[in-house]
Amino acid sequence: MEHNMTKMQQIPQELALHGRVRSLSQKEVNKQMGHIILLRSMMRLDDTELFSRPDMFWDLPEQEKTWELLHKYLEVPYRVSVMDKQLEFMNSIYEGLKAEAQARHAAKMEHIIIYLIAVEVVFGLID
Repeated sequence: MEHNMTKMQQIPQELALHGRVRSLSQKEVNKQMGHIILLRSMMRLDDTELFSRPDMFWDLPEQEKTWELLHKYLEVPYRVSVMDKQLEFMNSIYEGLKAEAQARHAAKMEHIIIYLIAVEVVFGLID
């Protein structure tokens, strides 16, 4: 998570300096988005482990209060919420980069189509 946050700090700087992010290819953006989705799904799918009481308390109900105090002391719901917000922020940056790359690709395709139409018109005039 820290590695991803460090990497994320470089993106706005590079965007401000160069007007685009040169250090990330479209494939790398997609991989990072997949990584974020994986982290979020692991966090959400493992909610049962993060928020519910462990199975051992079925056998030791007198220890359940200890678990509740520890869970509250460690602020587990708050920490999960903070992580979720950080991942959401990171994902929104990658979504923006992906949209920008798709717009560049669409513009490039439009130029190619215009060029091909121009070539066809020239060949039509030659005949």
